[in-house]
Amino acid sequence: MAIFQRKPPSVAERLTAAPRLLLDAAHAIDLPHVDLPRPKLGEVALQDVHLPDVTLPRPKWGEVTMQDVQLPDITLPRPRMGEINFQDVQLPNVRLPRPRFGDVKTKDIGIHGPDLSGPTRSFRRLIQLAIVAVAGTAIYQEMSKPEDQRQWHGRALGIPYDFRPPTSERLREAWWNDKAGLITPTPWGLGWTINCRRALMMLQARQPG
Repeated sequence: MAIFQRKPPSVAERLTAAPRLLLDAAHAIDLPHVDLPRPKLGEVALQDVHLPDVTLPRPKWGEVTMQDVQLPDITLPRPRMGEINFQDVQLPNVRLPRPRFGDVKTKDIGIHGPDLSGPTRSFRRLIQLAIVAVAGTAIYQEMSKPEDQRQWHGRALGIPYDFRPPTSERLREAWWNDKAGLITPTPWGLGWTINCRRALMMLQARQPG
């Protein structure tokens, strides 16, 4: 009678059976059931958490380019006209306080209009230069005359000037003169002024009856 002997397992079979033996041994070990306490909010402080000390390299200017930053490729659906209704847009419920009278000042309200500072500043500077030029020409005309012939009033570049101290008679001739026109030379300074007497007469003439 022949006796069959079992062939010993090879190295590959032993390596294959090793995980099964470890798994059976793990199931055979009976560990006690331990309930860990659940920390409450505020019991764990930041000092109790120990994180490893990791020092990240600080990139220098120019080392990181836009090509090095990888962002996920996200394609958002493009809504069509009429797909989104006003009810679909959810806005947060925000209640603004009602200001009382006197709480809001004029300087707190910022009204931004078109920027006209450039042209306005240039036009203002041009007017200032013109006034300085006329005043300088008038003074030069008076100073170029002999001292006994200086009158300190006249015209410079077609603009009237009067540097004499104003009197009540000249003020009346400039502002309340029924014989002069609507525009009269200013009683002191450069330029012209409005004859209030003539303006009142013109308004009275236009009124019916």
